[in-house]
Amino acid sequence: MASTTTKKQRIGIWIIIVLLSLGTIVGFGAMILQPQNQQDQAARINEAQKSYQEAVKKFLSEKYSRQLADYKQKEVKPFDAEEVTEVTTRDLAEGNGEEVNPQQGVALYYLGWTADGNVFDGSLDQTGNLKNPLQPFVAQKGGVIEGMTEGLKGMKQGGAREITIPAAKAYGDKEQKGIPANSPLKFIVIAISEPTEQEVPVPAALKQLQHAAGQQ
Repeated sequence: MASTTTKKQRIGIWIIIVLLSLGTIVGFGAMILQPQNQQDQAARINEAQKSYQEAVKKFLSEKYSRQLADYKQKEVKPFDAEEVTEVTTRDLAEGNGEEVNPQQGVALYYLGWTADGNVFDGSLDQTGNLKNPLQPFVAQKGGVIEGMTEGLKGMKQGGAREITIPAAKAYGDKEQKGIPANSPLKFIVIAISEPTEQEVPVPAALKQLQHAAGQQ
C-alpha cells in the first residue's frame, strides 16, 4: 500500500493489543514486588514477554503467510481498468471478530495490484512469508487513500476482502512507485484477529503477575 500512511501509523497491532497491556501489568507489578526479589522477577517477566512475543510472531507468520500466499495465487490477476468506476468489495472470508473501525485504525496484511496484474506492494516477501508479522500495516482514515477507508467498512476482524478502487479514490493523476497515473487498484486485505489463549498460550509468569496485580 505504497505511500498511504506515515511511519508513525505503521505500528504493530501486538504492541497495541498485547505488549502495551503487558507493559502496563509489568510496570504495576514492579511496584508490588519485594525489593529483594524484584530484579529476579523482572528478568523472569522480561524473558516471558520475549517468549510470548516470539510465539505470537510464529503464529501470525504461519497462519497469515499461507492465507495471503493462497489469495495471491488464486485472486491476483489482471482486470479491466475501464470497468472500475466505483469502490466495490468482495468478501473472501468472513471474520468472526468485532467489526473494524477505519476511524481508529485497522491492522492489516495486504496485497495491492494494478490492472495489468502487477503487485506493487504487499505484506509478503519474495519467499512468500510475511515481511514483518508483528508490524502489520495500520489503515486509518486520513492516512490511507479514500477508497481503502470506504472499502473497509463493515469488515470484521479475521476476515479477508478484495477491494476494488477507481483511480479517483486512489492516487488520481499522481504517479506512485509501481503505480502509473490514473490507475484503478485492487487490494486483498486481511483484518488481523488477536490469537486466542488456545492458539498462543500466555506464559505462566505473565499470568501470575497479572493475577498478583489484580489482587491489589
